[in-house]
Amino acid sequence: MSKKELKRYKVIRQWIEGYITGKQAAELLSLSLRQVYRLKKRVLEEDENGVIHKNRGRKPAHALSEDIRQKIL
Repeated sequence: MSKKELKRYKVIRQWIEGYITGKQAAELLSLSLRQVYRLKKRVLEEDENGVIHKNRGRKPAHALSEDIRQKIL
């Protein structure tokens, strides 16, 4: 988990536990209130995995295949 994701998780956890408000969480994370509600929902459903970017580990859709890369070189 990256530092950014860890910070998101901690702030959302503080909100869930009642230490801060949703608006404060949004300000701390520089996100909209709507986005922190979406994060909160994912954290409640998936716990720590809710803040991890879902595209992690995948090859980019616009990446060139190895054959094409070799032809270019």
